[in-house]
Amino acid sequence: MLEPLPIECFPEILNKSSAYDELKSLLDKWGSDKANVHKYHYIYGPIFDILPNDLTIMEFGIGTTNKNIASNMGKKGKPGASLRAFSEYRPKANIYGADIDRKIMFEDKNIKTYHVDQTNLLPFQELENNIKNEFHLIIDDGLHSPNANLATLLYALKKLTPG
Repeated sequence: MLEPLPIECFPEILNKSSAYDELKSLLDKWGSDKANVHKYHYIYGPIFDILPNDLTIMEFGIGTTNKNIASNMGKKGKPGASLRAFSEYRPKANIYGADIDRKIMFEDKNIKTYHVDQTNLLPFQELENNIKNEFHLIIDDGLHSPNANLATLLYALKKLTPG
């Protein structure tokens, strides 16, 4: 039987043992919980390093702090923190974010955000109409429910670049 490996092993598997250091620093700088709480930098760093510098990224779930919205980050969260970290890590990238909370939408340099309810397929069609390019990387860190994850996956399967 295969045993699961700790997340810290991921960079070693890809022979990218230091690829995550700078990204962790930027995620922490911008106030994202992706590094210091979840340790996702061990996965994101090596993935970013195999993608082009001018990559196109979409992240679903950019971090609402509204306690009335499911999957909120709590009042200490920083909406858009990971998008800002990704922007600084890859300044030539086109970065998009989507969230259900309209109050946290923003645009900055190479970042643009959209309102999307992941439980409804219609907003995904609107998103597809607004963003014509394909994505090198799509991150689903939104609602964390099967119906939302499946809707996002259906969108992602059409919008991811080959490879």
